[in-house]
Amino acid sequence: MAISCGDPKRLLDVIRSLYPNAVITGPNAIGTYKVVFPDGLVVNVFANGTVGFQGKDSPIKEEISRQVEIINRE
Repeated sequence: MAISCGDPKRLLDVIRSLYPNAVITGPNAIGTYKVVFPDGLVVNVFANGTVGFQGKDSPIKEEISRQVEIINRE
């Protein structure tokens, strides 16, 4: 399931702050960042604001979704 974030740069900043052990790579040729968490969750943050989740089910997925909701409200 993908969700939409109004400010993908801010989301990446939040992820860096809250999850210092996450490995962030990118951007690739189309502006996508890949975030790999120690528990196996993978989050792709696209330049257009789409946020996609892959891999293991993780409570971090809900936390990221809540952060996106906060960003979209502001």
